[in-house]
Amino acid sequence: MIADEIVAYYDEADDQVNIWRMDAKGKLVITTPDGTITGDHGIYDAQKELIVIQGDPVVDETAQGSVVAHKQIEYYAIEHKVIARGKVHAKGEDGEAKAEVVEVFLRENVEEDNIPKAEENPEENQSSLDNSDIEEIRAYQEVELQTEDTKIKGDKAVWLPIEQKAIVLGDVVVEQKNTKNNLKGCRGELDLRNNTTYLESTGCKKGRPITG
Repeated sequence: MIADEIVAYYDEADDQVNIWRMDAKGKLVITTPDGTITGDHGIYDAQKELIVIQGDPVVDETAQGSVVAHKQIEYYAIEHKVIARGKVHAKGEDGEAKAEVVEVFLRENVEEDNIPKAEENPEENQSSLDNSDIEEIRAYQEVELQTEDTKIKGDKAVWLPIEQKAIVLGDVVVEQKNTKNNLKGCRGELDLRNNTTYLESTGCKKGRPITG
């Protein structure tokens, strides 16, 4: 971890020093073997095993892709999840996604070392996550998913990496590459394995039909 200023809060008991919080301010950089996390301010809570990186932007870059958030990214080791907030833009091998809030839920048997820990040696730190580590991704508010051929917008979305499938709900709009006709409904499903998109009106208010 590198920053302009790092402040550690600790207790002393039985000739041992216990760091329970660390604050990092200014040009924060956390380096791992597979990438970097940058921001303006970082907080590490040892009791909660929580790291919050704040900034405009906060950038988490790995070989698999990147996540940019314009408010903060939170890393929860105990709960096995990561939350990015503030005009989030994520890019990966399968495409890219935008939303106001993105939650990443990890498999419970994923090693906690996959989430950065402020007190560890950066050389031993592992922060990058591939699809085999991720159980589910949820996105909220002004959601936009884009692949090479398709863009799908909605109010919220769920991405299932193992199934290579995304479900988008709300006021859903599907835009196909090289076509001017947009399809509208309330539930869209993007299947990356078969490169297909489904759109339906199931659950729409007053049975609103698909339009487009």
